[in-house]
Amino acid sequence: MAWIDMNFNSRVLELNTSVNVFLPDQIKPGEKFKILYLLHGYMGDYTDWLRFSSLERYLWEHRLMVVMPSNNNSYYTDMDRGLDYFTYMTEELPQILHGYFPISEKREDHFIAGLSMGGFGALKIGLHKQDYFSKAASLSGAVDLEHIRTITEGTPRHKLFIATFGD
Repeated sequence: MAWIDMNFNSRVLELNTSVNVFLPDQIKPGEKFKILYLLHGYMGDYTDWLRFSSLERYLWEHRLMVVMPSNNNSYYTDMDRGLDYFTYMTEELPQILHGYFPISEKREDHFIAGLSMGGFGALKIGLHKQDYFSKAASLSGAVDLEHIRTITEGTPRHKLFIATFGD
């Protein structure tokens, strides 16, 4: 299994960003990979799945490419007062990955999953891009955003939610 730490300049985000990629060993000529996007949670980053899970051990038996992008605390959303992470995730990143790697073009070979904030992002992206993703999974997803109303006004977390989702 190969692990690639990609760093590149995002045209959409207008900054350098990072993505971890797992690839199966011994790529066969003409082989096209199934792809799983794994999204990190709030206060996490693109290394969380490598550091805090047994992902590599589980992937040994599967011919699956796994992509773990950095999205800061964006909720994988085009932020009201911030960067366009939804556009990055749904347009730019897939285009970049398909340019570098032999990825299947078949919808049934594209999956997305995430933890907590990443679970919210996986559902949002999976439901909005059903033409690209065949399956989406939310692991303990932060999908009940009503709790935002209970966060103390003026705290850093409250300011982030306002920047992300608006007033």
